[in-house]
Amino acid sequence: MLRFSKISKKNIFKITVVFLTIWLILVIALIAINHNKIIIGVKAGNIYLSGKNKDQAREILTAEITEFYGQKITIAYNNLEWEIFPEDLGINFDTSRSLEKYWNIGRERKNIFSNINRQIKGVFRKYDLPMEINLDRSVFAKFYQKNLAYLDKPARNSILAFKGSLDNFTVIKEEWGEIINKEKLIKDIENNVAFLSDLPIKLEIITDNPETTILESKIAKEIIKYMAKNIPLFLTLNEKKWEITEDVLIDFLEFPAEYPGEIEKYFLSAGLRKYNKNNRIMGVDLNEKKVIDYLTVLSTGINREPVNAQLRFEKGRVVVFALSQNGLRINTEKSAKNMIKSIKTGSNNMELIYEEIKPEIGTDDIDNLGITAFLSKGESNFWGSPESRKRNIQVGASRFHGILIKPNEKFSFNELLGEVGPRTGYLPALVIKDKKLTEEYGGGLCQVSTTIFRAAINAGLKITERFAHAFPVAYYGSPGFDSTIYPPNPDLRFINNTPGYILMQAQIIDNNLIFELYGTDDGRKVEVIGPTQYDIKPDGSMKAMLVQEVYDSKEEIIQKDTFYSNYKSPSLYPIDRNPLE
Repeated sequence: MLRFSKISKKNIFKITVVFLTIWLILVIALIAINHNKIIIGVKAGNIYLSGKNKDQAREILTAEITEFYGQKITIAYNNLEWEIFPEDLGINFDTSRSLEKYWNIGRERKNIFSNINRQIKGVFRKYDLPMEINLDRSVFAKFYQKNLAYLDKPARNSILAFKGSLDNFTVIKEEWGEIINKEKLIKDIENNVAFLSDLPIKLEIITDNPETTILESKIAKEIIKYMAKNIPLFLTLNEKKWEITEDVLIDFLEFPAEYPGEIEKYFLSAGLRKYNKNNRIMGVDLNEKKVIDYLTVLSTGINREPVNAQLRFEKGRVVVFALSQNGLRINTEKSAKNMIKSIKTGSNNMELIYEEIKPEIGTDDIDNLGITAFLSKGESNFWGSPESRKRNIQVGASRFHGILIKPNEKFSFNELLGEVGPRTGYLPALVIKDKKLTEEYGGGLCQVSTTIFRAAINAGLKITERFAHAFPVAYYGSPGFDSTIYPPNPDLRFINNTPGYILMQAQIIDNNLIFELYGTDDGRKVEVIGPTQYDIKPDGSMKAMLVQEVYDSKEEIIQKDTFYSNYKSPSLYPIDRNPLE
């Protein structure tokens, strides 16, 4: 027996050694087979990636994804079906992230024995891993809204309905609803797509429960009765009052599902001790957006823009001939919150919250502007203009009279011009548009822009944008010293490159339009050469050149600009008559 036992132990040892050797050889073989390849047993849906290197796996995945994008996904409900391409659902495949996930199976851990264990398991148990995808919720929402939303029948909370007054209302019963289980639908889509499955996705319809029922409306009725005692309501501002009628207040009301604690914050006597603090009941609130919209309309008759001090240059200095005025603007958002809080707490007087807006130039600022010298003048003659054109020149010039331009500020004619139409006093007159002369409101405004251009050139200001007219216009004298505008483009733009503010003043004497600029004398000298006409053709077309040279107090040139004009023949621009004349 002893001899047999010794032989058995030797045999067992040999068998164990043989077994471990074979096992080690198989493990080494498996590691060798899986070296620089996705390990055996890894697949994505029905796509086997075992034994593929990264490039091969990427190529396979790309081909399968491309094929999948060309197939439609089916969503089914009872006897209804919707077929849609993955891209139109907002599906995006992340191939790189998927590939990394597949590649890391059996490699991701620092413990070599753990990695070997996962590689061995791959031989006997498949790693069926989903693709990495992203679902663009905004794209999905468009599909849902267009195709599926009509199936949703959301629940309706119990609410109060009014018949003309706060003390005449009925309670409308709640309604249960049925809606698509949207989150499940999204998960099902993501799961099917991740495994490149073509199986139909079934919609699940679930019950949608109302949050508040007719049995929970008692508190809301009490709050409404409380509010009715405070009618009429008044908005106040600086001793002025605006009445909030009962109809307006009813339109503001809404009945959200609220927790008792929320209602107690503004209605302490509601008797909420009987209610479970964790259960929602019917509350009463005011729709903040509706209140803001109401106040926005109301404020149009209350708001006022600030008014700059009106200035005049007399005896070498600027003087005030009209005092500045602060502006006022209702803060509709803050006022709405204040109004809602006041109504909830039982007050029938609510103060509007406003902001004072200071003018750019106040009466007290005059002495700090640095306007002490006459800088330049621009002049043009509009003799022969029809009365409508004269009217537009007068209205347009008044828009620029008394404006102040800060140091380094960019002047834009079109931005300062504002609305051009009958509401702002303009009349129809001829303008150049689409290679025609046609009547349009504001015809003649180029007389204003041309005259300001001349004043700016003579003051040595930096012109950054100027366009000549399409053809020579008699009102502007010698061609080459004009500037056309038409909002929003073309425009006349320049920069106040003087050290102080510039005051612009306009006046009309007989048929002469004059713009004068006043500011700070920095010793500059300006020389204007031209305009010089050349390449003059018999049909009236020509070219012109105007040169502006600016010298500093040391008579060194600091700025030189040349303005070219290319005028076409006037015969190319026929008058387009209004067929309604």
